Amino acid sequence: MKKALLFVVLIFSVSASAFALQHKNTSSVYEHMLEINKNWQKGHAQNYNQLISFESDIDRIQMHLLFVEQALLAKSTKHLSEKQKLNRVDMLGVLHSYALNKLFPINTGHSVRQPYFIDNFGTHCAVGFLVKKSGFEDISKAIAEKQNFAYVREIVSPDLVQWSMVFGFTLEELAWIQPGYAPSQSYSQIGQGANGKVTHSEMYGPQWFFSGEFDSLDNLPCLKIGKYENGQLSCLASGLDGEVNDLDYHQTKGIKATGHFLHNGIYYPLATLINNTWTFDSIPNRPNARATASALAYTYGAYVAIDHPTIAGDQEVWKAIYGNWSLVATVHGKVFEIDEGGSFFGAFESAEVYENNTWVNYNSKNVFIMANTGYYQTISGIVPDTIFAFTKINNVIYVGGRTSTHIGSSGALVSSILNGIAQPLLTISDLDPTAKYAVYDMKTNDDNSIYISGNFESHWSPYWIKNVGLFHPSSAYIETLGYFDNTVYTIGSSGQTLFTAGDFSSNLAGGSFTWDTQSVNRLAKLDGIASINENDIFSEKIQISPNPSKGNLFITGTNIDKVEILDPMGKIIHIGNKTEMDFHHLPAGMYLVRVTDQTGNAGTKRWIKE
Repeated sequence: MKKALLFVVLIFSVSASAFALQHKNTSSVYEHMLEINKNWQKGHAQNYNQLISFESDIDRIQMHLLFVEQALLAKSTKHLSEKQKLNRVDMLGVLHSYALNKLFPINTGHSVRQPYFIDNFGTHCAVGFLVKKSGFEDISKAIAEKQNFAYVREIVSPDLVQWSMVFGFTLEELAWIQPGYAPSQSYSQIGQGANGKVTHSEMYGPQWFFSGEFDSLDNLPCLKIGKYENGQLSCLASGLDGEVNDLDYHQTKGIKATGHFLHNGIYYPLATLINNTWTFDSIPNRPNARATASALAYTYGAYVAIDHPTIAGDQEVWKAIYGNWSLVATVHGKVFEIDEGGSFFGAFESAEVYENNTWVNYNSKNVFIMANTGYYQTISGIVPDTIFAFTKINNVIYVGGRTSTHIGSSGALVSSILNGIAQPLLTISDLDPTAKYAVYDMKTNDDNSIYISGNFESHWSPYWIKNVGLFHPSSAYIETLGYFDNTVYTIGSSGQTLFTAGDFSSNLAGGSFTWDTQSVNRLAKLDGIASINENDIFSEKIQISPNPSKGNLFITGTNIDKVEILDPMGKIIHIGNKTEMDFHHLPAGMYLVRVTDQTGNAGTKRWIKE
């Protein structure tokens, strides 16, 4: 019943924001201020009736804060003590400087305008900043830890109430100060997209290879497989005639496709692009085999899972070492993923594996792990009903796949596997009631989070999520990375860009629910994702000054190895290791300063160039 009530509230929220006033729209100052903060009263309307539009939402927030500052300065303070009056004037001066600096929180996880007491950069909202600058940073941090996205009227904090009294403010005045922040995600279509669904992809540096069921790419003929690099879509040779089920890339071997490819009247399970020409390979004694999954095994070979008429209902896993093929396992089911060490994942209950010159039967639900000993390890515990994707962080394997509400289903979409024990992390109970529950791809973002895509939806958390998100295993929650109208089958990330592909045609304007729908024809990218999940502890050890500045920039920290400057769209415009720099030539605006130390820790700060 609780979730049902919450759903009603959220639907109302969406309806109310469906007509949200965008910063670029011309309207009265009052209407723009009301968009930033609903505590603006109707009585203010006649004093703020000038028509205006803004270059950015940041400019709107600045105007809101300056206008509220003026209004609070004009209010009578006869009821306050002399100490409260002085404290209040001091804090309003701090508010003025805060507004001029334009260093406001960024909404990286919500799909509607939302308060952030402290954002992922460690940037405080206006109220949080006042509390911090008055010497009570512990109050701000305590609120951010448990009530980071709450409006002032909703925050339960006796310390904040006491602070407001000491510094001469009412909670209603603090509520008027506190802005909401617009969603930051905004996807763009890649070229003209594809005319059929895109199902698999592989990232290598700035190159994103992808395959699917299309015969046109960027409005040009292209059969099943293409590439995106440096802003350009291109077809790989003339494409592939057949079914592409997996992609691999190796620095020396190039791109390899796995599937069922027709060439000169014969079907092959493997294809490799060499000098812009496809060459085809088969498995010994398995003519016309169909491959469902593969992995390049370091520098010496590969693993491939195949279907073949001689093993109807089962599959075989083969290994190549320097071109010599050998049968590794017979799987009683289907294999959809293999890692470079030979572990395989899919939908099966058991397999026979070749060990010590004999065949041994093992029971293991959907996962066989190749251990460091060189022998297969079975697992126990709860995993998805069918596994389509996996990734690794340190010694933990994370798997994602399909589940359902049917009796006997595991209910798990994402599980972790450590020491042979599987534990569910994301289940259908964490999502909306729907007939569609599947994770089709997973890519590691850092040591703390994983990009996931598929067919899932959630409105229960503070985030509106549909088909793509950033999953945090430690806390088992998802940050939204979009709200796509159909399945996102595969993802990739390079630098500060997240790539998505699937069978979708639109995304709701960064999930903002303003019905400003973005057209994205099966291929889309989201720039500037570096801000989504930074190492907050390391970021706190970095200091940049002056901030803002006319161009001089000084960075202090420990064992600094690399300094990157990113523009507002996430594009890297400077890489070096100097900690004293001159950027007078840059246009005025907000930039990201990303610092990496000699052990690989990274943190980001925002810098304002005046």
